[in-house]
Amino acid sequence: MTLTTDSTDRKIRDIKITNQFIQDWEAARHDPQVETYIDRLINVVTRYGELPNSLNPHKAFKSLPYIIGYVSVNKVGWRMTFLIEDGVMIFDRLLRHDEMDIYLREMGKI
Repeated sequence: MTLTTDSTDRKIRDIKITNQFIQDWEAARHDPQVETYIDRLINVVTRYGELPNSLNPHKAFKSLPYIIGYVSVNKVGWRMTFLIEDGVMIFDRLLRHDEMDIYLREMGKI
């Protein structure tokens, strides 16, 4: 499944990771399955140029181009937000499901 926000090019050609995502990822690494999932996600996206259906990507915000995806491991629901602009997937946040809900509410984006 490929989602785009501002581009007519439907393939993902590159991945960028924000400093905030790196901080979130470092905090999540206590669960080695999160690291494994993100590594596999990066591998699939770079190999095929598309998002895996297991990510269940969908718009996260009513008026902004962010996409949210599910990263579920060890019965713990993790969520990530990202953008896709001009064929580049930009990893934005990685939070537990409940933390993501709080983040989205605080940002006033849902």
